Amino acid sequence: MHIGKIRNIIKPAVACIALAVFAAPGTVVSAAALEREGAPLDVVADWKFQQAHSTGSIDGGDLVIKDMSGNGNDLHMQTYGKNDYKLSDYVNWSSNSMNGDGGGSLKLNGDSDLAHKKDHPEQRDPKGADFITASGAPINKEQFANGYTMEFVYYLPDDFNAGTDSWMGLAARQSTNSNMDEHEMGSMSLSISNCKETQFKAANKDNESTMNTDDPNNGVTSWGVTMDHGGVWYHIAVVSDGTNVVTYTNGAKAFRNINKNGNGLYADPTDGRFRIGSSYYNDTFDTSQYNKDDFDKFLRGNLQEVRFSRGALAQGNWIVPNPTEYLKDYGTNDRFVLDNPSVHTMAFLPDTQNAIRWVPTVMDRAIDQFDSEDSSLNLTNIVSLGDVVDNWDSDAQWQASSKVFGRMQKVGVPFLEQPGNHDYNGGKHGYGVPSLRKADNYLKHFGPDSDFGKYQKDTVLHTRPMACPHTIW
Repeated sequence: MHIGKIRNIIKPAVACIALAVFAAPGTVVSAAALEREGAPLDVVADWKFQQAHSTGSIDGGDLVIKDMSGNGNDLHMQTYGKNDYKLSDYVNWSSNSMNGDGGGSLKLNGDSDLAHKKDHPEQRDPKGADFITASGAPINKEQFANGYTMEFVYYLPDDFNAGTDSWMGLAARQSTNSNMDEHEMGSMSLSISNCKETQFKAANKDNESTMNTDDPNNGVTSWGVTMDHGGVWYHIAVVSDGTNVVTYTNGAKAFRNINKNGNGLYADPTDGRFRIGSSYYNDTFDTSQYNKDDFDKFLRGNLQEVRFSRGALAQGNWIVPNPTEYLKDYGTNDRFVLDNPSVHTMAFLPDTQNAIRWVPTVMDRAIDQFDSEDSSLNLTNIVSLGDVVDNWDSDAQWQASSKVFGRMQKVGVPFLEQPGNHDYNGGKHGYGVPSLRKADNYLKHFGPDSDFGKYQKDTVLHTRPMACPHTIW
């Protein structure tokens, strides 16, 4: 279960709020490995998506975004579909830019036409374009053995649709034999989730890492902070110091990182090209077809600049050295105030597994706030929506969750706990098959015979306000 932030107000009787966690700007994970601010940059490719830095034309289908680093890593437009449409209806120059420098940006609004992808591939007609490095570009062989900094100046469209735009790709790297756990996407992928988070996954330079997000001892996956609003510019940075990888969104540091085996990027000798502006996903598992018939969807939004550099760059060396200035109303930890003091409030805690796994102290702060403000908020109920932990078999996460929700029970407001799919046993078949689900660890810590369950029986369950479809006891 992956539920976004709940912001709807139910009138006139009950207001609903959800726990929101905002990461503060921070420094790159390994300070010793950072380049000195002001030191010479080692830029591999610098693509300014502005008409002044391009050749060819959009409608001609031969647009080239020049590599301003001088390293010869130009990006070439690649078009799709039946070629019976006008490209500039889907790709066009825009005066919109993050810094208002007058250079503008390139607006991408492709129509991926995914309706017949699996059942009728012959009917698919994607309209739009992406950009890819030429076969002989030097960057195709680049391994970034000592780390890298990938930067994207990107405008998230105000009409972002979680259904049709989820997992659209900012960047990817081609590969026919990657060991990335989702090797269908190539050897590197930076995409935007249904909840508008960036997800970065990659195979290291030796193609040894499986990048498995459920194995804390193996792989590199980094989930960025949610881009809360559409119609806003974001500076997105993926920074590796040669081992660890962290992503930043307008300077806000991600906390969901698996930092193992992140030494460089795999450069497939067959096809190590970089692609900007689309996502590929081959669901036939036929490696001979990778990067041929596996186009997934176009990136939508504006690109102003994309830059790849060797080494972990300090923030002062970023394209936008002060990205926190662009946060605006991106997030706040200000007190929640009721517009109508007579309105009752229900607080929902969706998907607490990442806070429990990575920063459990955030949950303690949330409980402190609930405890101090239950009267002023007229709290009638606090409800967990499931996914208590991230890894069902992690004793440390269960211990942390028991401590947190044990405290929540004693705030003085009726509290309802329930499991999500992450809380069920995994095993051979995973926790996605309802008929095979078991919840041994959940029941151990939150079942009727646990300390939590006994407290619930004595104080809460007989007054619970609603039936819970996910409750298993």
